[in-house]
Amino acid sequence: MNILRKIAVVSILLSPMAANADLIVFDNFGPSDSYDGTWGWAINSYYTQGMQFTASGTGFLSSVELAFTNVPVGESVTLELFSDSGGMLGKLLQDLSFTSTGGPIETAFASEKSLLKTGTDYWLVGIYSGLGSWQWNNTGGVGLLARSSQGEPFTYLTETQLSLIHI
Repeated sequence: MNILRKIAVVSILLSPMAANADLIVFDNFGPSDSYDGTWGWAINSYYTQGMQFTASGTGFLSSVELAFTNVPVGESVTLELFSDSGGMLGKLLQDLSFTSTGGPIETAFASEKSLLKTGTDYWLVGIYSGLGSWQWNNTGGVGLLARSSQGEPFTYLTETQLSLIHI
């Protein structure tokens, strides 16, 4: 194998494109994927809500697991991944969606794969036209919540109970 080919192989192996697809970059489920089954943030035709998270690893986002209740089997829910801009939603990076299986744990799949980077803040926003609930974690995890009422600009709440995600 000539030297240029060796360099090309090493470059590909070390590139971000070779990131582990099974890498978990954020997880706020409790032990054995437990969560608060009583409380959650309303995601419906009135409220669009999302939470900020910080990636603990670098890899491509292909799916998200979350506890989302009150969505009839077969109905679709959209999640939007945003960059962070000074503690607020930044640029829309990609859409994810799931068709309800009756949950409560649902898996949303990415339409495209965005690279998430270690130590970088992102936002995940839930959009649903029914009466869904994005369940809270039971680990005491709090952080920033973004909320929009009927399409109005987002407001931001600090130190709020965070909903569950496993990215």
